[in-house]
Amino acid sequence: MKGWKRAAACLLAAAVVTGMLALLPASADTAVFQMAVNDRFLEMNAATMPFRSEGIPYIPYTVFDRNVTGVRLGISSFITQTDTEYTLTIYSIGGTLRFDLLRGACLDQNSGENLNMKAITRNGMVFVPMGAVCRYFGLSSDVTPTSYGTLLRVVNGQQTYDTNKFIEVATATGRLQERYNEYQRSQSAATSTPTPTPTPTSTLTVTPTPLPTETGDQPDRQGVSLYLAFQCTGGEGLASILDTLERNGCRGLFLFRPEDLTGQDSLLRRAVGSGHSIGLLVPGGSAEEALAALEDGSEQLEHLLRLRVHTVLAEGASAGVREALQEAGWSCWVGNVDGLPDGRGSTTRGAAILEAAEDPRGSVRITLDDSTSSASVLTYLLPRLRREGYSIRQAVETEL
Repeated sequence: MKGWKRAAACLLAAAVVTGMLALLPASADTAVFQMAVNDRFLEMNAATMPFRSEGIPYIPYTVFDRNVTGVRLGISSFITQTDTEYTLTIYSIGGTLRFDLLRGACLDQNSGENLNMKAITRNGMVFVPMGAVCRYFGLSSDVTPTSYGTLLRVVNGQQTYDTNKFIEVATATGRLQERYNEYQRSQSAATSTPTPTPTPTSTLTVTPTPLPTETGDQPDRQGVSLYLAFQCTGGEGLASILDTLERNGCRGLFLFRPEDLTGQDSLLRRAVGSGHSIGLLVPGGSAEEALAALEDGSEQLEHLLRLRVHTVLAEGASAGVREALQEAGWSCWVGNVDGLPDGRGSTTRGAAILEAAEDPRGSVRITLDDSTSSASVLTYLLPRLRREGYSIRQAVETEL
């Protein structure tokens, strides 16, 4: 009898402990990482969430890019992607690391030594081993479990607080908890099924604000391939467009005029590093004019990114000009849904794009620009396209 009572008491105690643990925040949650560079937190989203591989924390290579973080570490990077190579180069005055993404190798280009580290690509984003890269470039890094995920911090000696004080301040102000809760809410929303209309399962966050034309009966576009291209002509919305695409796990085609490539180094590298496609935008009055512009643009991109592109949008080109470009080895982007600004508000324009996308019987190819208006439209457009069943694909040469 006493044995039975003792066993019952143990079970009750275990149940109480289990219940108490369920109420605690996720201490040292290795599935959630919070990133900071010096005293600045970085954005948390699924596309750039760090992870561990063989126990080693891997972080996005963009952590070292001041154009992304706003913190100058004295380090730059670029990605080279051709038919035969795919590499990430991270460099500073003191040294250069060259990651071979196809072979899982890393070369110290200063010494010629092969280093025991590798970069890993996930969903188009390249991740690098935090500790090893920081040590190579003379930076410090910390991995600190907290009640709201694990803090990964990269510092260069110009930070205001040490890591313990940084966590103390971030905890006292509620910043750590706020960021953790916001990320968990976004993940919960991403895995929930929208109601009341049955739709395909989506891993994306559903925008709660409906477009004006939304009704209870949504068209079924299950499996229809849809491609997005952006004419980059000096608008102010390109960085925001890249942010929105990354949050939603989508890839686009970015088309640049050869004369506009100068000064776009950081955005070009960010787009390529995030897995997007790059192409050229040229006049299509004649094949000779288009090919001359393409030669100029190709040389610039090879110099800037060591990247050879094969996709073009020839503005106003006839079928004959496009055929000549294709014979010269170019894949031509031909949109069948015009998403360019027309003076209407974002939601009205977004609704018009959705309506136009229902007409093409084959694949849907939407052409937008790089304006802030297009960036705003995109935040409405992507969740709705997913919910209607479109398969949002990357516009690469083989699919065009």
